[in-house]
Parts: sequence; structure tokens; C-alpha cells
Amino acid sequence: MCCGLPDHSPLVVPSNRFRECLYMEILTLLALSCYSAVPCITSPLLLRYSYPLAFTGFRDGVIDLFSIPEEKRTNSFLNKLTVGLLGIITGAALVVKDLSFVLSFGGATLGNALIYVYPALMFRSAVKAMGEKATKGMKREVKVAMSSAGLGITMGAIGARMALKSLFAS
Repeated sequence: MCCGLPDHSPLVVPSNRFRECLYMEILTLLALSCYSAVPCITSPLLLRYSYPLAFTGFRDGVIDLFSIPEEKRTNSFLNKLTVGLLGIITGAALVVKDLSFVLSFGGATLGNALIYVYPALMFRSAVKAMGEKATKGMKREVKVAMSSAGLGITMGAIGARMALKSLFAS
């Protein structure tokens, strides 16, 4: 029984309290399942071995963003930059208490850019690089791809606005 309601009740989920109880019961069942040891073992391993890869990409992106020349990219510089970036990330983690805003804003902006904008820009660039070898159909398709990118930018702006609105509403 959860919250005084019998198991397998056909009732519609009427309240937040009932949803919370149901959620806790599902988590309890998952924790008691015979496979519960697998996530407990794999999650730390996944974090341990995937975070350095993602962070290295982030650090290299910062280096490229600020156009730091190759000769200045010494081990000493990389170590100092790594400590500084980890400090900034840790400081942000101490300040940001609600990750739902970070996830919704990031999904609205970066997700839409990755799905709609970047492929269209890459296709336009590839067709442009083909020059006279590009067919008329490809050139027409560039217009369709760019309109899809414009739609993605619009949806991203709406999503970002909604994320910002939820941030200031709370």
C-alpha cells in the first residue's frame, strides 16, 4: 500500500502526494531488484572514465575560443587552466541549486542548434564548396535546410524564453 491506497488501484493519480509516494515505491522496487548492483557499480565507473573525456573537450574548446597559440599550450598552462575551469564549475555548482533551469535552457539552445542549425549550415557550406558541381536540386535544398534552421532558432528562442520565465517565476 502507498499512502493508504491499495496496490494496483485503478484510480487516476489525483495529487502530488500520491505521485510522490508512487515514485518512491517504484524507486524502492528498483532498488530491491536483482539488477540493482549493476547501476551501483557502473555509475561511478561511468563518471570516472567519461568525465575526463568531456572535460578535455570543454577545455580544448575554451582554448580554441580564446585563440591561444600552440606554443603557449604548455603542460603548465594546461594545468593552470584546468584548475581554473574546475574552480569555476565548482563555484557554479555551489551557486546553482536548481538544475532544471540549466537543463531546460541548455536543451532549448544547444539542443536546437545541434539538431536544426549546425546540419543546415554544414550542408550549405558543402554545397557552396562544390561550386558549379552542385545541382539545382541541391541549391534548392539549401533553402529548405536554412528554413529548417530558422525554425530551429525560433523553437530554441521560445524554449529559452520559457526556461528564463520559469527561473524568474520561482
